[in-house]
Amino acid sequence: SNGILLGFKEVGEYKNIDVQLKSGESIYLITDGIPETRCTDGEFFGEEKLKKIIASLSPTDDPLNKITEDFTRSTAKNFEDDISIIAIKVD
Repeated sequence: SNGILLGFKEVGEYKNIDVQLKSGESIYLITDGIPETRCTDGEFFGEEKLKKIIASLSPTDDPLNKITEDFTRSTAKNFEDDISIIAIKVD
């Protein structure tokens, strides 16, 4: 996102978009605290790593557990920012 922080100002301009999810599809809302945290190797966790984790999910995986396990393992629980993940799946 390149808009202002949500809730940071009383008035802001945000884009509204409609997303049509089909049965079995998911959408993930993830704050910047995850991709912008550095891993133990000094590199950022990054959006590409997030995309790879999400792409590798099987139907039986718990997506929140998989993402947070990989994140905490990669960063040694050294969070530089707050993190939030919302997963929405259409049955």
